[in-house]
Amino acid sequence: MYMPTLSAAVHVRSYTLAQYRLKVLTHCKSPGLIQYKYVILVYEQGDEPVMAITSEHNPRLTDGSYFLGVFPGYGHVNLGNSIDWGDLEKFIAKALTILAEYLMINTPPQEAPLDR
Repeated sequence: MYMPTLSAAVHVRSYTLAQYRLKVLTHCKSPGLIQYKYVILVYEQGDEPVMAITSEHNPRLTDGSYFLGVFPGYGHVNLGNSIDWGDLEKFIAKALTILAEYLMINTPPQEAPLDR
């Protein structure tokens, strides 16, 4: 699986989306050039994520915007940049919509306890 590499993060929120568990991470640290403001990891079974959505900071951008990235498990897809992806609530709303589309799920996500 190809996923964002994180050396540290804070788990701040969880959701369920059909059979999937989602973990929303903030205060992310990465050893690479690309830094992640927010990451949502998607789990189907077990402890290894099967997908991720990210708000990515690239130091080459000077307008304060972030890239919206999708890690579908086999690579990386860049969905463009916006200042909105630096706002946690806007990022989560868009990420949940993208995940439902990628995973072909028509039921809305449900917030879940953090220990999920």
